[in-house]
Amino acid sequence: MRGQARLQALDFWMRNPDYLADELLDIYDADRSQNWALTTAQGIFADREPAIRRLPMAKWRFGAYERLDDTLAIMTSRGLVIHQPEAGPVSVREHLYWLTDDGHQAAEDLLKCDAVFAWYAQRADLVGRLADGRGGTALKDRQYEQAEYRQTNPNALIASIEPRVRQRLVELSGVTT
Repeated sequence: MRGQARLQALDFWMRNPDYLADELLDIYDADRSQNWALTTAQGIFADREPAIRRLPMAKWRFGAYERLDDTLAIMTSRGLVIHQPEAGPVSVREHLYWLTDDGHQAAEDLLKCDAVFAWYAQRADLVGRLADGRGGTALKDRQYEQAEYRQTNPNALIASIEPRVRQRLVELSGVTT
């Protein structure tokens, strides 16, 4: 994966099911033939993900942000991930991340050992589909379209949009969640 901004933006959608559901509703609202997007958003609320799986992120200068050093240290020390920062003239120009063969094997082993890990694989696939190859700046710009995200003060946690998205889901589907 290229870019820390992209990784942070994808992580935001993984950790904030309400924002993810709103993205899905945007897809459905733009093209009503995209029933999978509506069904997936309904499933997020039916499974109570905004209450159970939400892991808020703080906003920093360029959007949702969390220091990756500790998480990456665990994975790089075990040879699961390679993190290569590319130096620029003054600071890091770009961060590159690779999942190693051992990392792939560890992920496969987790999926085999307990079905609970399947959620993470499925969600990562969905978030990847939504990203559609866009870079970090484009993804962050998309997230900034949400007023709650945009108006969050630096170092504060980005607020949930669950009530608004729940209402939107009712309006689009006619089904109470």
